[in-house]
Amino acid sequence: MKRVLTFISILLIAANCFAKSMDDKVTVKSGIVAIEYVPYNGGIFMYAEGINKKYVPLIDTIDYAASSFIGIAVDKTYYNLRNSGGVKYSYSIENNSLVVTYKIKNQVEVNITYSISKKDVITVKYAVKNIDGVKHAISLKAIYDTVLGEGKGGAYVTAAKNAISTEYIISDFAKHKYITSTDGKLAIRFLFDDVYQKYAYKTVIAAKPFFDSSVFEGRFVEGRSFNTVLSYNNSCVGCFFKTLKLNAGDEKVVEQKIQVLRNEFAVPETDDDDDFEEVTNGDEEYYSKTEIKPASDLINEKHDFGDSAVKDENAFAKNDFTDEMPKAEKTDKSAVIDFDNVSSNDKSAREYTKKDALDLIEKINALDDDGANTSQEEVLRLQIELERVLKSLKNK
Repeated sequence: MKRVLTFISILLIAANCFAKSMDDKVTVKSGIVAIEYVPYNGGIFMYAEGINKKYVPLIDTIDYAASSFIGIAVDKTYYNLRNSGGVKYSYSIENNSLVVTYKIKNQVEVNITYSISKKDVITVKYAVKNIDGVKHAISLKAIYDTVLGEGKGGAYVTAAKNAISTEYIISDFAKHKYITSTDGKLAIRFLFDDVYQKYAYKTVIAAKPFFDSSVFEGRFVEGRSFNTVLSYNNSCVGCFFKTLKLNAGDEKVVEQKIQVLRNEFAVPETDDDDDFEEVTNGDEEYYSKTEIKPASDLINEKHDFGDSAVKDENAFAKNDFTDEMPKAEKTDKSAVIDFDNVSSNDKSAREYTKKDALDLIEKINALDDDGANTSQEEVLRLQIELERVLKSLKNK
C-alpha cells in the first residue's frame, strides 16, 4: 500500500511541476500584438488584443502542442525544432524583442528574433549559423497553424483571390501580395514584400497533417480539402525558404513580416518606424483602406484553382542569396492520393490513368539523389503536372 501511495504521490508532484512549467511563459507586447514563448517545449505563439481588451490567439494554442513549428533539414536530416531529438532551446529578451535559440546537435544554431513594430507588424528573423567544421546545406520552413478563419469555413484571402478554402500553392508573390486569415474581427496577414520574395520560393496553405510529416518538402495537391482522417478543417500556412549553403562559421539571415489587423485599417501616417517602412517598400497598396470580410461571406464567392507552384523558369532566377532550393522528399503515396474515388467511366479518367500519376511520382522521387544535384525547378514542374492529372482523374 505504501508503494502505491508513493507512486501516486510522485505522479501528483510530476503533474504539478508540469502544470507549473506550462504556466511559465514569457511574453513580449507592443500595440495590440503579444508574442509568447513557452519554455517547456520551445513553442512560440501570437496573440492580438481584441476590442474587449482580451487577447485572442492568432495561431493554435490548444494544449500548447507543436501545431506551429520551424522545420529545418540539415543536409539530408530533417528536424522539427519543437519535437525532434537532438535539439536544445533557450531564450532571451533583447530591446523588447524575443530571441529564441535552437541548437541542433552542435552542428547548426538557429536564432529566431521576434520584434513588433509600431504598426503591429511582426518581423521574424531566422539567423542560421554553421557551428561545426563541416559544410552544410540548410533548408528552412515556418509552419503557422492559423485559427481565426476555421470556425467560419476556413477561407483565406490574398490580393488576387477573395476566397481560398482548399489546398493552395503560391509562388507568384507579386500577384498575391499577402495571405490573410480572419474571423471578421481580427486578422493575421503574411506579407509577400520584396524581402520575403528574396528568401522564399513558395507558400502553401494545406491541412496540418500534410506539414507534420517526417520529411521537409512534403507533397501538396491544389484543391485538396483541409479535412483529413486526423483532423477536421485544420489548415496551416507554410512558408518555404530557399536553401542556405553554409561553410564552417558562416551565418545567413532569412526574414519575413506578419501584420496583425483589427477590423479595418487605413494608410499609415509617415513616421520614423524603419521596420514598417521596409514592409511598405513604397507600395501603399499593402495598406489601402480594406475591410476584413468574414470568412463565411468569402467562402461562397467564386473560387478557382490557384497559380500553382511555378509559371515559368524565370520564377527561379538566381540571386545573391542562393541559387538552390530544397530537394523533394519521398513520402507514402497513399498519404496524399486516393484513387478509389476515381470513376472508371469518367471521360477524363480514360485520358489520364492511375499509372500516369504513379509514373510522375516516381519521376519526382527519382530526383531525390544526394541533394547536391536536385533541380527544384524540375521537381515543381513535375508536381504541377501531377496536380493536373489528379484534378482530371478526380474532378471531371
